[in-house]
Amino acid sequence: MSSFQCAHCRKILNTVKGLRSHISQTPHCRRSLEELLSSQPVAQQVEQEYAPSRSASAASDGRSATGELGQPADIPVSDSGLPTSEGPGQTPPPSPTQSPPAKRPRTTVEDVGPDDEVPPVLDSQGSRFVEDFPGVAGTTFGTAETVFERQKRLRQESGEGKWAPFDDEGEWQLAEWMIRTLGQSPVSVKREMDLSFHNNRSFLKKIDALPRGPKWECETLVVEGDLLDENGKPKTEEVELWKRDPVECIQELIGNPAFRDDMHFAPQKIFDDLQGERRRFEEMWTADWWWGTQEDLPDGATIAPVILATDKTRLSVFSGDKSAWPVYLSLIVAGLRGVTMVCADGGIRLVFPILAAYIADFPEQCLVACCKENRCPRCLVGAKERGDMDPIHSALRNPQETLVALAQESRADLPHCNIFNCFTPDLLHQLHKGVFKDHLVSWSTEAADGGKDELDRRFQTMSRHPSLRQFKKGISLISQWTGTEYKNMEKVFAGVVCGVVEPRVLRVVRAVLDFIYYAHYESHTEDSLRKLDRAWREFHICKDVFIELGIREAFNIPKIHSMAHYVPSIRSLGTNGGYNTEGSERLHIDYAKDAYQATNKKNYTEQMTVWLRRRDAMHTFASYIAWSLSRTIRELDEHSDDGNSDEDSQQKEGGDAMGKSAKRPTHADLRVSRVLPKHPSFPHLSVDTIVSDFGAPDFLKQLNTLLRGSSAPAHIVALPTDRFNAYRRLNIHLPLPREVSLAPQRLQDVVRAAPAVARSGRKKAGRRHAFTPCQVRILFDLPDHLREGDLRNANKTFAYVEWFTKMATPGKDIRMFKVSPSTRQHRRRASIIPVDQILQSCHLFPAFPRSLKHSTWTADSVYEDATSFYVNPFLRHLDFVQFEDGLALEDLDNPEESDDG
Repeated sequence: MSSFQCAHCRKILNTVKGLRSHISQTPHCRRSLEELLSSQPVAQQVEQEYAPSRSASAASDGRSATGELGQPADIPVSDSGLPTSEGPGQTPPPSPTQSPPAKRPRTTVEDVGPDDEVPPVLDSQGSRFVEDFPGVAGTTFGTAETVFERQKRLRQESGEGKWAPFDDEGEWQLAEWMIRTLGQSPVSVKREMDLSFHNNRSFLKKIDALPRGPKWECETLVVEGDLLDENGKPKTEEVELWKRDPVECIQELIGNPAFRDDMHFAPQKIFDDLQGERRRFEEMWTADWWWGTQEDLPDGATIAPVILATDKTRLSVFSGDKSAWPVYLSLIVAGLRGVTMVCADGGIRLVFPILAAYIADFPEQCLVACCKENRCPRCLVGAKERGDMDPIHSALRNPQETLVALAQESRADLPHCNIFNCFTPDLLHQLHKGVFKDHLVSWSTEAADGGKDELDRRFQTMSRHPSLRQFKKGISLISQWTGTEYKNMEKVFAGVVCGVVEPRVLRVVRAVLDFIYYAHYESHTEDSLRKLDRAWREFHICKDVFIELGIREAFNIPKIHSMAHYVPSIRSLGTNGGYNTEGSERLHIDYAKDAYQATNKKNYTEQMTVWLRRRDAMHTFASYIAWSLSRTIRELDEHSDDGNSDEDSQQKEGGDAMGKSAKRPTHADLRVSRVLPKHPSFPHLSVDTIVSDFGAPDFLKQLNTLLRGSSAPAHIVALPTDRFNAYRRLNIHLPLPREVSLAPQRLQDVVRAAPAVARSGRKKAGRRHAFTPCQVRILFDLPDHLREGDLRNANKTFAYVEWFTKMATPGKDIRMFKVSPSTRQHRRRASIIPVDQILQSCHLFPAFPRSLKHSTWTADSVYEDATSFYVNPFLRHLDFVQFEDGLALEDLDNPEESDDG
């Protein structure tokens, strides 16, 4: 059995957890540890307290075989200086060069007994089974002040105010706004404003007085270019490399208390069932890489997975070819022995910063992987095989071969890092821009009857929705494409090509769109990964149709081959949301282009670093202020609770969202809510106006049907002379599933109903076989004199709707639910329903005729002109999750035969 001795009172404990608990609960030992932390550097303290002398000669020459603080020498210690879980006489853990230990079988509810050390737990939602890492990971070795706690203490000791170097909160808020909007532009303030700064120099002096993060340093490098000199040798030039110590950056990130609630210091596996069979992949700490790497490190080690993002960007357009190559570092939470750091929760941990993910576009991936652009940076696939390959995984590259090639040029030591596995999927460039826009759209356009002109007409005629961009002029004339255009095209592209291309082309379109939407999931299960893999395989099965049509000769396309790596990457590093190059593209604007515009364009790189340092200081100080205010509120709340009864405390806990008992919301806490405008948009409407302008011919009939169905007295009848208040829109706040957002949040949906707009088709939709689409014509309040019986205490707002047929089995090739206007005696079937029954909006796109060349359809009239529609699952990721979750894998493989156009 393992044993650990307290370095302060010599008490023997059985586990590291017991040792930490003993120190925290024993005043003398806790004070001794605090004194130690304040008297010497943290790294030395951990080494001296937990790492006894490991030299065999130390005992032989008369020196003590114990550590400075008296820890027995028989306590096993790993190479990193951390205590291990083995007892005296047992085999120490393997060194990093040895094979990792065998993985322990997964723990399930049935496997756990009353005395087991690692019981199964449910997460905060109470519905998911969490399996902890079986070894010792993320161990804390004492506590210390966080950077914010130290800053607060130093301010109090020096007598500085909370807002220093600013005079008060108002001055700080003004400064924050000025640095955010004006940058380093000249500042001139009227003296009547009574501020402590009145010009640009005094203002920037205030900013420079704020605490700074890791410092910037400049290194000059001599590099060879592609051009040759007069002697035929490559020209050389000096370039500036501005950099910051990455370990210091990681220390700043991992020690920021603002991230405390979002950090994970050990890997876990998450399952949707208590038997641990339906695994879920989300952020990196739930995937395989962290778990596997943790097994290779000493017991108690903490992994800080590092994500790098690089992308060369142009800084100027008209004033010369100025460019920069930013490198962005982020952290999910150097060197083989680890770095001692104080984390956001105040715990002291031995942290191993390990490069886990590298975000870059394809040319930069090839550059880093030392391969040509006719090869895959991740695996051994060449130009001939990369797009035409069968849907099987090829052999991955061997990092040892690259290390040998780099050995003569570099002494870099990056243990536990396989650069080829670090390359992550790129949703923006690989899927949206590459597979979809550059290839699928152009191939489908060539395959369509009527070509680009017919597709343009279909885009122009597409039914409207608040979440859609309307391509009023089609897409063929758009010259500058952005990610927003790609995504809006994807929402309706299946409907645009349906009926104008042959079925196999439609299946390819559907497979690519399915792949893109599944790849965007922020939370994957084994089932959704199988569907993602199925979409990729279906694309390969059907893609030869473009060869038969003479559109393609081969598919040796790198971006198509990259689709093969999405499923393995998700299993290894988690879902793709954190690795999208859209993030680095946004950072280019915030931290490169804006920084360049703030300079005088001379020696701009140095000025950019000053701009970045000031922005970073302001952001850090804002985080400190937010943390300080929340701590103050919690301290006041704890003090006021001292004399309260339990009942009073419970009431305060329930009502004070900022108090000590504030509970972070979960997905289970979110509910659907509906909000109407404060005042009606159309007051005092007559029945005739509702019938003529809102397209509700059976309004009075259906309203009286509603009244008869309630328990209202028989004399309560709606008359043509009654007046009604109507609303233009209904806002519905929909909770988002984990597949759409890992953070608990809601989507604001809109159902509109107004003259000339109601007929554009803002709809309600639901799951398969459960709900029915309808068209909302008018949203109105029921007058008080009609609210009797069951309607007296009910919601007073109702909707006049016209129904579509129920959603049946999806079609064969397009695989979408097909509906038609529901009629009764050759009239649209209508009802009046409470707005509480409106679940959400949805989008129906029409089943277009073969050609729109001579059609009079428009985007405003299409709901009246078309006779059948498809329920669009690509409107939003929420819709895709809802409709696709209703389709089992066997439904996708065996759809009902139907006419898809």
